[in-house]
Amino acid sequence: MRKWLTFHRDLGLQLLAFYLLLIIPFLVTLLVFDRLVGERIRKDVEANDISLARAIALETDIAIDNSLKTVEELSSYASVIDVDEEDMGKIFSIVLSTRPDVNLVYRLGVRLGSA
Repeated sequence: MRKWLTFHRDLGLQLLAFYLLLIIPFLVTLLVFDRLVGERIRKDVEANDISLARAIALETDIAIDNSLKTVEELSSYASVIDVDEEDMGKIFSIVLSTRPDVNLVYRLGVRLGSA
């Protein structure tokens, strides 16, 4: 009985009990919220990462396909087949001016200027 009376008279113990009654439920709620929302955010970020990777892969695939088509079309020109340097220079300059994604055009397999 003596301890009970001490609790009612001790302001420090009363404040500690009040503090614990407020903080413990708050911390439990915070931990539950963190677990639930954290998992949802993690899943959203993973989904966004996968979508971004797919978009980058698709853009890269399109760029490579366009480049391959350009090379295929350039290989059909008679001046490229016959290694006519003057006409190839004209064709290559047209390609460079019309295709901003292309910064270098050259012909492989033959050394120009050698007999």
